[in-house]
Order: sequence, then structure tokens, then C-alpha cells
Amino acid sequence: AAALMTGTAIAQAISIAVAPILTRLYVPEEYGILAVYLSVTSIIGVISTLAYDIAIMLPEKDEDAINLMGLSGIITIGTSFFLLAAVCLLNGPIANALNAPEISGWLYWMPFTVFLGGVYSIVLSWANREKQYERLSLNKIYLACITTTLTLSMGYAGFGASGLILSGIIGQTAGTVMLGWQMWKKDKGKVALLSKRLIWTQARRYRQFPLYSLPSAFLNIAANQVPVMLMKNFFESVTVGSFSMTQRVLGAPVSLISQSILGVFRERAAREYNTYGNCQRIYAKTFKSLSLLSGLPFLLLFLTSPWLFPIVFGEKWRTAGEYAQILSPLFFLRFTSSPLSYVFFIAEKQKYNLYGQAFLFVSSIVSIGVGGYLGSPKIGIVCFSISYSSVYVFYLLASYHFAKREIRNG
Repeated sequence: AAALMTGTAIAQAISIAVAPILTRLYVPEEYGILAVYLSVTSIIGVISTLAYDIAIMLPEKDEDAINLMGLSGIITIGTSFFLLAAVCLLNGPIANALNAPEISGWLYWMPFTVFLGGVYSIVLSWANREKQYERLSLNKIYLACITTTLTLSMGYAGFGASGLILSGIIGQTAGTVMLGWQMWKKDKGKVALLSKRLIWTQARRYRQFPLYSLPSAFLNIAANQVPVMLMKNFFESVTVGSFSMTQRVLGAPVSLISQSILGVFRERAAREYNTYGNCQRIYAKTFKSLSLLSGLPFLLLFLTSPWLFPIVFGEKWRTAGEYAQILSPLFFLRFTSSPLSYVFFIAEKQKYNLYGQAFLFVSSIVSIGVGGYLGSPKIGIVCFSISYSSVYVFYLLASYHFAKREIRNG
């Protein structure tokens, strides 16, 4: 696990290190086009396996796990072909609905991107099951290096938005093929365990994943990506690109550090909860550590981002710095609440997570809609930040409540 975290950290560091160069090679409008493309593929991609890939780690027997892989693969192929048919028949209407005629040609690449994402998730789950953490770590580093090198090269060559999208597709293809080939060399003998009967058995055995886990995952990704698509309908691409860049810059370190803390908190909180019927002590200790660790950096970000972003990323990203100031409270609360909200799962209160994700989805649409109606992206982003922050406060309060006492029913 430490090897995997190291690989993730290096991959993130590579992306962050070259960001000031990329923001001088590409303009916000081009990042706006990339953001719309990624938003659509991310939302569709989350349903590409119907969440069966998550279950691959659970069975005791490899025979059951390999058939879950087969099931996930079949669903991914079916989803990709369905999307291809939809894009071929409705290319124009889809581009118009997104208010993004410039991505019309790229819509034909979406089925392949969704397919790649599905296959990568499947082989990633298998590699995690096999505890191949060093291999996963190296794969993340290779993927970051390939994608970054291509993005820089195409930026210098003047490819524009095409360079951003193409480099991502090529990098993802290389990473997926590399990980898939390594898995095939090691475990190709287990393919003989595949059977129609066992695939159908696993589909029924783990049907709770498409029924319950998929809606939560879909709402989570939609709540993050739908605002980008709505912004493209209401505002210019430069606004979308600035908003997307802000989320990238703030989200990468937040995700990396909070996931690292989650790994420790999850194990200790589960042990305390099973032993004492609560995990209040480790909850309070982790909350204090998270708050102390993030308080000053996010305060400085709030105070300095409007003039810091132009210095680091270039003058044309000044608007992104203003958005970063607005969104800094949101990311502070996300950093603090994300690891602690795992208490929902320890206390078997996942339905409250679903409620929270549903509210995030609705409030994100309303927030950007308000900004669009008033013709002000800043007002929309302020509403977006307030609504998200309120949900993270709910997560903190609810998870603290569940940490105090044992509530296993409901």
C-alpha cells in the first residue's frame, strides 16, 4: 500500500510540476473544451461496468473473481457499442445540447475513451486483489510521464485543445495496455475458469453493486461534472476552462493527502468501532489533525490566490485565481470531511451518503443555474461553493454522531 501511495504521489507531483508550463502553452478556452469532453466521458464512464468492477476484490475464490471480471468486461463492451451507436446517430444534437459544436468530431472518440476507462478499472481492481501494489505504482508513474510528455509536445506544436484530448487518450491507452498485458502474462491460465453460468451467478450474487453503489457513484461524479456542462451552456469556454483548472489545482493535493489519511483512519476506526462500539477517540484525533494541517494553507490560498495564480500560471489565468478564492472554503471542508465520512460505512449508514450525494447533485445544478440566469459565473460559483460546503458540514456532523455510538440498523 505504501508503494501505491508513493506512485500516486509521484504521478501527482509530475502533473503539478508541469502545470505552470502547460498553462502557458494552452489557453483557458482549450481547457474548457477538454473539460466538457472529460465531463461527458466521466459521467458515462461511471456506469460502464455497472459497478461490478468494485466487487472483484471481494470473492474468496479466484474463480468467482475472474468471472466478475468477465461480467464487467461484457458490460463495458456493451456500453461502449451503445454509446457509439448513439454518437453516430445523434452527433449533431448531442453537440448542440452541450452548446459545444467544437467537440462534435471528438464525440466519436468518446466510446473508445469510455471503453478504456472501464477496462482500466477492471484490471486495476484485479491488480489490487492480487496486492500488486508496486506494479500499480509504476503504472501510475508511466501513465503520468507519457501523458505529460505528449501534452507538452503537442502544446509546443500548437495542437490546441486537440493536443489536450489526444494526449489523454494515448496516455490512457498505454497505461491500460501495459497493466492488462502484465496481468495477462501472470494470470492468463485463469481465463479457463470463465463460464456463462458462473458469470450469471456472480451477476446475481453482487447485484447490490448496480442497485446501491452505482447510484451513489453516479451522483458523486455527476455532481462534480454536470456544473462544467451547464457552464458551457451559460458561459464562454474561457469560464469553463478557468473553473476546471481551479478544480484541478486545488483537487489534486487535497485528494492525495486525504486519501493517505483515509487509509490509516479506516483501519483504526473500524478496529475501535468493532471493539468498543464507537470510534469517537480516533475520530476526534483525526479531525484535529486534519484541521491543523489544512487551516493555514487554505487561509493563505483564500488571501493570495487572486494575485498568486497569474504569477504561477500566467496572466490569462487570473480569473482562475479569483475562482480559487471562492472555492477555498469548499476544498478546506472537503479535505477535512472526506476521510472522516468513512464512518458512514463503518456504522452501516451508507444511505445517508446517498442522500448527501443526491443533494450535492441537485444543489450543483441549481447553483450554476442561478449564475446562468443572472448572467454571472461568479455568483454561480459562490452558490456552488456554499452548497457544497454545507453538505461537507453535514458529513462532518453526521459522521461524528455515528462515531459516538453503535447504530447498526436502518
